[in-house]
Amino acid sequence: MKFMKTFFPAVFLLVALVWSPAAACTNVELNVGVVDSPEGRLLAEIVSTLILERSGVRADLHFFKDSSELDAAAAEKKVDILVEHVGPALSVLGETSRNDPDRDLMTVKILYKRDKGLIWLKPFGFSDDSGPAGMVVSKEILDKFPGMPRVLGKLSGAIDNATRDELLERVRRGEKPSKVAKDFLVKRRFI
Repeated sequence: MKFMKTFFPAVFLLVALVWSPAAACTNVELNVGVVDSPEGRLLAEIVSTLILERSGVRADLHFFKDSSELDAAAAEKKVDILVEHVGPALSVLGETSRNDPDRDLMTVKILYKRDKGLIWLKPFGFSDDSGPAGMVVSKEILDKFPGMPRVLGKLSGAIDNATRDELLERVRRGEKPSKVAKDFLVKRRFI
């Protein structure tokens, strides 16, 4: 009986460690791409920190001059997750805005999926002259990590214009985007 009391807890602990998502994914890396700007750096840090804390998967950040370079990197499979605005995405597709944010978002969702194998998730929640911003994930990553939309979905609608402006102001005052991102995620209890 003593054997069973020590054996089963040890087996349970071993199984828990082997099957936990964090333990299972520590050697896996993702690549997050974004246009290089204070906003882009902040959003990339928010996305990568959330992924690491919620799944144990490390996400490396890659910064690009503009949306065309970001799109080229996605086409070459150099980035797995993009942070992009609808307006520049329409331009990359050769489309123009119809001045209807919902219709523009639907257009990029359909065309990115059909033509690029990229899936637009629900937007962060803020919008500006470039349209709403959101995360775009490669189909391969969704096949490999079916739980990724649930992890990233925490950010859908979580950053309104006022929150974005407040976080960006902290970055502009000199705080590191990684610290601002982590503070935001902790405050919202996402991590």
